[in-house]
Amino acid sequence: MLTTDQLVLFEKTMYGVARDAYKREPVMHPQVFDVVDGVTGGGDRFTQLLGSDRWKEHTVENEDIDFHSPVQGWQAWVKYRTFSDGVNFSKNAVEDNVKNGAIGKTLKDYADTWGETYRNEQEIFGGKIFAFGGATSGNAIYENSWANESQTYANLLPDNKPFFNLTGSARTTKGGNTYYNAISSGSLTPANFRTMYNLVADTNSYNEQDQRIANKPDTLMVGTSDDYLTARQMLQAEKLPNSQLNDDNPYKGLVSALYWPFLVWAATDTGFYVGKAKSPLLQWHNRQKPVLEFFRRTENRGYRASVDARWGVLIKPGAWRVWGRTGGRFSSTVS
Repeated sequence: MLTTDQLVLFEKTMYGVARDAYKREPVMHPQVFDVVDGVTGGGDRFTQLLGSDRWKEHTVENEDIDFHSPVQGWQAWVKYRTFSDGVNFSKNAVEDNVKNGAIGKTLKDYADTWGETYRNEQEIFGGKIFAFGGATSGNAIYENSWANESQTYANLLPDNKPFFNLTGSARTTKGGNTYYNAISSGSLTPANFRTMYNLVADTNSYNEQDQRIANKPDTLMVGTSDDYLTARQMLQAEKLPNSQLNDDNPYKGLVSALYWPFLVWAATDTGFYVGKAKSPLLQWHNRQKPVLEFFRRTENRGYRASVDARWGVLIKPGAWRVWGRTGGRFSSTVS
């Protein structure tokens, strides 16, 4: 018969193995999202307050300051989703093998897969935020209602537009101007990169009130190894790649190349992204790190091991302006 101490030991062993397996391969989503730990509750709601308008320049002595009330912008929701897995071990399988250590190896082997799948589940979730970001009718990855909190927009962003919208479906800011941040097609070439870089850094460098802001991208993100090699060549070469004029390369060191294979889910997902990594407008909330438990079943005196974790992504109003995409998925495909 296993003692309580042995159950706790198995639990600790499984957690340690799972944690090590998670750390074996680097995860990319912390390099893309602004990671926030220590959140609580079932989710959260963010209310955007529009900042001040242009400041008043005083042209006469003792001129009064103009006062006004803050104006509310968009509201955004985040739901802390739960992910879990469990496994059964028979009473005999555990108790007949506990002395010779066989059950310990079995638990370690299974915990190793939990570490891998935990890593993959997070990468899948983060990748889909981008890969399904152009779906005009939305995707369940953007549905963030929880408990008594219901988001007021469809499975899209707070302004009822997809994360990546084309010029024919321009979004309107609170200031009244219209914007887009996606181009339907185009392979990764110096010319196409230049177009997307300028779209983010110049065309979309305005805030919700259409005031000029700084919006300089720092990342070129791709989902295939071939595009990654192209990106590295383009961003590291002294001379402009494929140029017959032997021009100096203006893109050398301009941004960093990031390869994230979880951006690709089908042949239609090819494309590249230009934007600002770890922007506070795009936040990854870690609600609960993996919790493992090893316990006995009352029905047959067997044993069970379980693991669960919680996280969510908060896409704040205006997150669309810090990222742009060329190509990729623009259908309403829901996975």
